Amino acid sequence: MKRLLNLKNIYLYILILFGIITHIEWFNPYSVLNDSDWSFWHKETIQSLNISFGSWVNMFSFGGPNIQTYFNIFKIIWFGFGSLGLSFDIATKITFLIPIAIGGFIAPYILIRKILKDNFIAFIGALFYGTTTYFLLRQTAHLPVAFIYMMAPIFVYTFINTIENNKIINWIIFSLLNLVMIGYELRMVYILYWIILICWLVFFKKKYLGLDYIKNYIIYGISLLLLNLYWILPTLQGSGSAIEQTANRGLFGGFLFDIKRSITISEAAWTGGYPEMNFVPQAIPFYLFVVPTVILVGFVLIRKHIQYRRYFIFFGIVACLGITLTTQQSLPFPDLYEWLYLNFPGFNLFREASKFYIITAIGYLGLLSISIKLIKDKLHKTKLETLYFVLCLILISTFVYNTQPLLNKEIGTMFVSKEILTDYNNFKNIMLDENYHYRTLWAPTYSRYGFFNIKNSVVSNTSYLDDPKNIFNFDQSKNIEYNLVEVYKKDFSNNLLDNSNIKYVVVPIRDTANDDNFFRFYGEQSNPNIRDWYISELDKIDWLEKKDFGFNELVVYENKDYKDRIYITKEPETIYKYIEDKKIEFNQITPAEYRVKINNLDETAYLNFVESYDPNWKMRIGDFDWKEALYNKNYFINDSKHTKSEIGFNSFELSKEYIKSNFDKSYYKENPDGSIDIELTLYFKPQSYFYLGIIISGTTLILCLGYLGYAFYRKRGGKGRSTPAGGRK
Repeated sequence: MKRLLNLKNIYLYILILFGIITHIEWFNPYSVLNDSDWSFWHKETIQSLNISFGSWVNMFSFGGPNIQTYFNIFKIIWFGFGSLGLSFDIATKITFLIPIAIGGFIAPYILIRKILKDNFIAFIGALFYGTTTYFLLRQTAHLPVAFIYMMAPIFVYTFINTIENNKIINWIIFSLLNLVMIGYELRMVYILYWIILICWLVFFKKKYLGLDYIKNYIIYGISLLLLNLYWILPTLQGSGSAIEQTANRGLFGGFLFDIKRSITISEAAWTGGYPEMNFVPQAIPFYLFVVPTVILVGFVLIRKHIQYRRYFIFFGIVACLGITLTTQQSLPFPDLYEWLYLNFPGFNLFREASKFYIITAIGYLGLLSISIKLIKDKLHKTKLETLYFVLCLILISTFVYNTQPLLNKEIGTMFVSKEILTDYNNFKNIMLDENYHYRTLWAPTYSRYGFFNIKNSVVSNTSYLDDPKNIFNFDQSKNIEYNLVEVYKKDFSNNLLDNSNIKYVVVPIRDTANDDNFFRFYGEQSNPNIRDWYISELDKIDWLEKKDFGFNELVVYENKDYKDRIYITKEPETIYKYIEDKKIEFNQITPAEYRVKINNLDETAYLNFVESYDPNWKMRIGDFDWKEALYNKNYFINDSKHTKSEIGFNSFELSKEYIKSNFDKSYYKENPDGSIDIELTLYFKPQSYFYLGIIISGTTLILCLGYLGYAFYRKRGGKGRSTPAGGRK
């Protein structure tokens, strides 16, 4: 405690205070913070996360393989907050916002202080790193990316310590740090591995290939692998194709990058106020050229300073790599990024170059700090210390000025508290009281305050614009809003929504005060009263009933004939004619597992499961054990009985003859009329690999923590610590 309160840490205290002041709303326990890609979740949603995490996600649209299984670690943490009655905002503040606000300044300070042993220069370097336009803009929406940016200096610091000390305890700590950071954002950790590879090569010594190091490399690799099997196994078994489809969407946004932006780490959306959301490149603030200029001076002075030369080379290579990649398809290497995207393993996860600004930021953090140190030493020798302090004042002023939109709240977004309109809470309560499985379709798209959970998914009207079978035959010459309402006007539209388990069609509120006005993307530019137009068009649909729930502004229509999440028909389902359905009893265990009871099965029937088709959805007749699904090839019914329905859902063919000829009588009950009753399970098979991975990763985590505890105990002296006579050691 005395060490912490030492005045030598004054710069650390200032950085913490600066982080709090610039992010003051993030420390307000009553504020509601969300914007853009960071949505709002209701408390009831996170209270169900204990059973909703895994290999299949079903709360949005029609479900799909979980391509971010690694993020499940924080869903469980959020569930913990929810079970204590705390809000999603509190969970977000503790797991994301507060660490980003403070750590964004502390982490670079720790790294530079280790390298230069100069608190004041570490302070300046930390101010630079914590105020880059890239970092500040990531804090407006992309919090997992911002978190990894914040942690990156600690990642480098820990690696340097680990490679220097080469003790098992250091490698285990580094593997646990990897585990946590991968849980936030895998792609960004992938980038950081490039940085530590450069570090390993630049500081390479022969002993790094000695037996002691190789042994610890193996320990680190095995522990890292085992700790991450909880997401690696289900990803390899179930979501690989979904990841590949997402990754190979093609390059985007080349016009947002050029060499000037790369050199200055100037995000194209940075305005010095509310971010530019329409992908229009903004002017580069002139003061952002100050840092590259100081670094150029450092390049001139480094020749005579052997002490810092290797660090300067390391950070220089890192900065050059970052600058090169963040030009994307611009000069000087316009074809390099596309070649990497098509050929380099893992690079197709980055369809635009902005995430590589973190590489430049790490490089500049070291280069700027060392350059200031070299300038300080040079001016001290020439007795021009005043110029050094002027330079430092200019740099500090530049970095502080960059946070002006945070201080005056002009940046809006995540830095201004929002209000949840009463209508959304009232609609949530109605849905919770009904306690049925159904989806809500939002026109044109769902509000960030709309309620969803594992029973009630939200579907955006815009999802139907992806029309690969051309069933809607949209007129591409018309504005987007006309095609959106065309979804409700086809002869088959009623059947389409019925078969899609959609009970309610909702027109969200045009909430400009809380930055929840999505109408601006779907017709508002040509029609200021576009929301009223959507409502008037939906009023014309005779199979939609406008509900009077007593809302102030929210408009809700009911599709009364919607079909359940799981139901049976006597013939394959189609949207082109009405097919009578039979309700059946089912229970959702998790989004990846449903238990179903079917009575009086006589003739051939089709079990319709309204989730996006995936060949990994299986059907098991009789008792179910997730462990046996791992090794028993004949555990599920034949895949030939599982087909993709006309509109992309799962359909399973069932017949009394097939079951009686392939299963023992213990698997079904035969009725006096010859029909049979069966119990079955619908199961997303990669979930078994998720469970297996959880067991292995959890066991490894316990062993690692146990080893750290034991090592700490030994370091403190253990049980046998004795005290010499007289009470002194």
